[in-house]
Amino acid sequence: MSPQPSALASRRPQRRDAAQNRGRILAAAHEVFAEQGLSVTLDNIAHHAGVGVGTIYRNYPNKDTLLAEVMADITHTAIATAQEALTFPDAWEGLRHFLHETVGLQARHRALREIMFSPDKLGAAGHAQAQELTAVLQSLTERGHAQGKVRADITHQDLRVLHLMLSALLERSAGQPELWIRYAELFLEAVSVRPPPRPLPPAPGEEDVARLLAWNPAKENPA
Repeated sequence: MSPQPSALASRRPQRRDAAQNRGRILAAAHEVFAEQGLSVTLDNIAHHAGVGVGTIYRNYPNKDTLLAEVMADITHTAIATAQEALTFPDAWEGLRHFLHETVGLQARHRALREIMFSPDKLGAAGHAQAQELTAVLQSLTERGHAQGKVRADITHQDLRVLHLMLSALLERSAGQPELWIRYAELFLEAVSVRPPPRPLPPAPGEEDVARLLAWNPAKENPA
């Protein structure tokens, strides 16, 4: 027996409301994870989204599932950025574009920085995406080799390690949000085989370095 028209009409708003709620939850999760990191609770996200925590549980069974979807969105963006970098006529400029865009995203997203040191939270789908990104990074690096713009002994794995290094710097340099740019440029000049080198952004001062050395994560993230 087919549903009556009135029954179908009553279901449509429910479907729309459910889709809208899911979208609000995901948008709020992006913002809260970016600002506060992995320690946020579903209550925090529900409050930010303007929904009850029960609404979140109807869409996501736990925080890790919601986090995985947020990270999947971010990894998709990184893959798209790497693919865009492959279209640059100059492979070195493409590499520079990719590095600045993706590390800039890390600078704005605390949970992304933290999860780079806790990859087990990505899940199977996240690891598959990470492998896809790694493959594009390999193409980006090999293109630089083919054009003679990137040192032959530089590999895509160096880019992955650099992201980890800059993540650690970003965690320590909250009061110096642009400091990472100097070290990204330093890396880029080191891997380039094209003269002349570009001027680097300003070096940190003695007090800046002292703050980096004295950084205490417990003070930054009180229990």
